[in-house]
Amino acid sequence: MYKNNRSLPYILTGGILGILLGTLLLVIDFSKILSLIFVIIGAFILIANLPAFIFSVTSLNIFGIITSSLPILAGIVMIFWHSTVLLYIIGAYLVVLPLVRVLLSSDKQYALRIELPRLIIGLLLFIIGPGTAFNALFDVAGYIVIAFSLIFMIAGILKSR
Repeated sequence: MYKNNRSLPYILTGGILGILLGTLLLVIDFSKILSLIFVIIGAFILIANLPAFIFSVTSLNIFGIITSSLPILAGIVMIFWHSTVLLYIIGAYLVVLPLVRVLLSSDKQYALRIELPRLIIGLLLFIIGPGTAFNALFDVAGYIVIAFSLIFMIAGILKSR
């Protein structure tokens, strides 16, 4: 029969949990979760900087009003236009930084080979948007988790025989 059948329930449980996690990664719309996270972060930024803004207005401190209104503006932007902000920040980072590294490098051909993946990802973020990119990333992760879970279960069953 089975040589080591005590480990079989653990192998099957781990494989089934992995398949469920992979399915969850495929089903959930992570762009909505990302939007919710940015709204929460924006609200915290807004709430945390309101006291400084109110104090600056009541004391008629112009420099304080300007410096305390900038984080409030950033919080409002994160609440209402978070996907656009994320798109431009990450996209600009992944496009500009590799270009600068290639231009400043003495061996431009080697630097271009190293920086090309970042540059392509940055351009893709500009083209398809962050929500779609995150959903695609989690879809790929879901398929990988399901595949590894199935391989883990099959190998565990064969090894326990």
